[in-house]
Amino acid sequence: MASSPERSLVLDSVRRVLLGARSGAAPGGPAPVPLSVSERSWVAFSGGVDSTVLLDAAARVLGGRSAEGLAAVHVNHGLYPDAGAWEDHCREAAARLGIRLEVRRAVVRASPGGGNLEAAARAARHGAIAEVVPRGEPVLLAHHLDDQAETALMRILRGAGPAGMAGMRREVTLRGLRLVRPLLAVPRSEILAYARERRLSWVEDPGNAAAAHDRNHVRRRVLPVVTERWPGAAATLVRLARRSEETAAMLDALGAADLADAKGGAPGTLNAAAIAALPPPRAANALRTWLLARHRIPPPPRRWLRVLAEEVAAAGSDRRPEAVRAGIWVRRYRGELHTGREGAPPRLPESTGWRIDGEPLDLPHGRLAAVRTAGEGIADARLPPFVEVRFRRGGERCRPRARGVTKPLKHLMQELGVPPWERGAWPLVFAGGRIAAAPGLFVCEPFAARGGEPAWRLEWTPHQPGDTRFRTT
Repeated sequence: MASSPERSLVLDSVRRVLLGARSGAAPGGPAPVPLSVSERSWVAFSGGVDSTVLLDAAARVLGGRSAEGLAAVHVNHGLYPDAGAWEDHCREAAARLGIRLEVRRAVVRASPGGGNLEAAARAARHGAIAEVVPRGEPVLLAHHLDDQAETALMRILRGAGPAGMAGMRREVTLRGLRLVRPLLAVPRSEILAYARERRLSWVEDPGNAAAAHDRNHVRRRVLPVVTERWPGAAATLVRLARRSEETAAMLDALGAADLADAKGGAPGTLNAAAIAALPPPRAANALRTWLLARHRIPPPPRRWLRVLAEEVAAAGSDRRPEAVRAGIWVRRYRGELHTGREGAPPRLPESTGWRIDGEPLDLPHGRLAAVRTAGEGIADARLPPFVEVRFRRGGERCRPRARGVTKPLKHLMQELGVPPWERGAWPLVFAGGRIAAAPGLFVCEPFAARGGEPAWRLEWTPHQPGDTRFRTT
């Protein structure tokens, strides 16, 4: 039997998030960190029963502070003829509660060929909300236990790993939005009971009945059949999601530890032999962790991770293998794994004048800066007021101070382990028509500082994820 709205699971769950109250612990696991009472919270208010209950409960929990501490945002997607009427309903409902409501309209652009309308609408909604909500202020979403069960089941059917099967998180930051789900442990039956007891009014979204949507198909066709045979299936799926979240966290920690042990010589690279020495599942997990950190992409499929571990990382030392998927490449060079994104190389200028004691120089693919120092880098006394920055044209030669022998730039870069795909875009500093330095690699004679004489240390910071080196000279 559902509890009274005066002492309901809905109110307790919202109270635990907004005020940190510990009474009436929800069965869905530990409560999220309570929000500060001094910060404003926003409710994503669609006008449906779930968000209507969340808005009402939040207003009751905050009481007299609701005017300052609570606001709502409604996104009109314009997907259905009644969208204007729903917007009016939301304005009236917020006004009755004395809550400020911001309304934004969003254009939903599904991918060519139909695509996933649900995902397109969600992306448009998040974009519209981000226009309204100041960065860092929490946005409360009305997802509940039944939504979590549906999410877990859909991801199981799609073959997701632990991170995907974990379902929706209680709190997550997405595209700058801080999203919080106070009702994630509350069954839909409790939400409906609260709405009826409080005599709330809401709108029904016809999209919730569209069988073409995957979630609706699971909600109306799949879960009812499952729960008819196993009544506790929804709660079981939610428990599975919690355990999957724990497993995903352990895999992330293991991956981070393996990456720490497999660091390459250049920042952002991996020692291929160290990865190849791991058991295959751990090698795949370490590579997954590395790629997610470098590129912030969806988890790569296991079959591609196996290719990286078995054919790229474990390749013979005389080979330079490469694997590419979805615009992301992984290459092995001199025993190290590098990664980057495919795309047209930046159009580099023929040459650029730069006052070395001025502002950093922004180039199409990175930033060149100079830091004052003494006894290292380029001697200040041997530089003209302006230097020239350009890129390899072929035939450049340099005698680094520490080496004492003049060599072609190509050979010097090879000796220093600069990958071939980075050499042509490496900035070179010229003074008086002579090459003075390759930032991060070497300073040529006679420009190298000696003793304690005033000098400049050059710092080169590439923009692209594949340009992994942060070098200083």
